[in-house]
Amino acid sequence: MKQQIKILDIGKGRSIRIPVNYQNFILDYSNNPEAHGWAREDVVYILECIQKGNLEALNMDHNLMNDIGTFFEGGVCVKPNIKAAIFWYEQAIENGNDLARSNLADILRKGSQGYPKDLRRAFELYKACGLPYAHYRVGEFYEHGWGVKQDLDAAKAYYRQAYKEGHGLAIRKLKEWNFLYDEHMAERRIIDIESFADKYIAFFENPNSRTKESYYYFFENSEFSNDCRDLGFIMDCGSSFVEAYGEAWNKLSVLKEKIDEIANIQIIGNGLFSQWRYYNHWAYGHASDDVKEWFLVLLHKLKSLSRTPKRV
Repeated sequence: MKQQIKILDIGKGRSIRIPVNYQNFILDYSNNPEAHGWAREDVVYILECIQKGNLEALNMDHNLMNDIGTFFEGGVCVKPNIKAAIFWYEQAIENGNDLARSNLADILRKGSQGYPKDLRRAFELYKACGLPYAHYRVGEFYEHGWGVKQDLDAAKAYYRQAYKEGHGLAIRKLKEWNFLYDEHMAERRIIDIESFADKYIAFFENPNSRTKESYYYFFENSEFSNDCRDLGFIMDCGSSFVEAYGEAWNKLSVLKEKIDEIANIQIIGNGLFSQWRYYNHWAYGHASDDVKEWFLVLLHKLKSLSRTPKRV
């Protein structure tokens, strides 16, 4: 998949252009070829062709070059050889492969298999890579000043990007450092939250949306989750909401009784995101009418709170 370019807001009047690439790939650290999506006999054949210098027999492209790098790095049907892995990653990078950029950057960051670390080159590779994982690593390098001058604003911007893309490392990072919204972004966030509430209130209150098909689309489509991430809401399985408001999490009657005391925008957003995720991923059957009203009650509350910035 080709990269796209996104303008990343660093804040304080600064912005940069970053690559974005959401290609699907298999992530596996074993030496089992099937786990990498390859049949053993095919890997053996490829390695034999390389050993004999018969590259013409292979339908070589940048994806295969990267895969060959993973064979040598991970010891897939061959003895691990980090120098051979780097050679093939470099070939793939020259042909525009983002996975190879990330793979080689990991080697240079960690000093894998005794290979010398090179944090400056690792940073350059991560920064040129459009994968969400690479966005997280760029944030990490900016935070700690690894191979680049420390820049906490840039670190937060890259961490935000990786979080919005749903990367697990960024989600965990948020628990130790709130990188989502700086003070200068708070007013804009309030405006965005009110727009978010208006958008989904309109959906739930629209008579044309009150069909099984419409609700199925809402819970199966990723638009709601993407909007939640953009606002910095966290899918925490409802833990923060339950801790603060107890049975209001799963009982509409309790939610209505407690609605006046529910006044934390972040916790409400976390609850909405987590409830959506429950019906998107774990629940058996469709959401009941009470669940739909639960969403609507909290969305109205979110809208009213978004008019008071001091409560963010």
